[in-house]
Amino acid sequence: CVYVCVFALQDGRLPLDFCQWEPPVLFECNHACSCWRTCRNRVVQNGLRVRLQLFKTEKMGWGVRAMQDVPQGTFICEYVGEIIRDAEADKRENDSFLFTLDNKLGEVHCIDARLFGNIGRFINHLCEPNLMVVRVFTMHQDLRFPRIAFFSSSPIKAGDQIGIDYGESYWRVKSKYFSCQCGSVKCQHAAAR
Repeated sequence: CVYVCVFALQDGRLPLDFCQWEPPVLFECNHACSCWRTCRNRVVQNGLRVRLQLFKTEKMGWGVRAMQDVPQGTFICEYVGEIIRDAEADKRENDSFLFTLDNKLGEVHCIDARLFGNIGRFINHLCEPNLMVVRVFTMHQDLRFPRIAFFSSSPIKAGDQIGIDYGESYWRVKSKYFSCQCGSVKCQHAAAR
C-alpha cells in the first residue's frame, strides 16, 4: 500500500483511510515534480509545525507532549540522528535512542539519535499509542533509507503525552530489564501484577 506523488494530503494531513499496514509509506512531492513548494504533498520536508514540549514524566524519564490540539493524521515530527549499520549499533554501549530501519532489503541500518537528534528521540512507548510511524521519501526512492516521520493516529488534546508502540521485538529484549510504565489499563508489557 503506497501513496505516490500524485496523491495529495488532505489539508497537509494523512487521510483517515491512510494505509496503516506495516510499514506505512508515503512519497512526497519534490523538486522533480511540477508542483510548487507549497504543494500539500510536501509536509515532512517542511519541518515541525506542531508545538511540542519536552517534559519530565513521573515514571518514564523524559517525554514529549502536545501543546495544542492536534487532529488525526497530522505530521508531528521526524526521528533524526546518525544512520549506522546494524553491526555498528550492536557495538554501541547505549542503545536507548536506536530506531531500526528494518526494510527487508538486505543490510539493516539504524538511526542512532543519542548524540545527534531532535525532540523525536524523547517520544516514549505507549501501549495505546497516539502516533504512527510512517516511512517517508522526499528526495529519493531508495527504500533502504526512509525518513522516519510520526503522524497522529488519533486526535490529541493539548497537554497529552504523545507516544508510539515500540513493538514486540523491542519488548522481547527490554522486558528482561524493565517493564512498561505507560499506565494504560490495556498495558501489554507491565510487570506481573
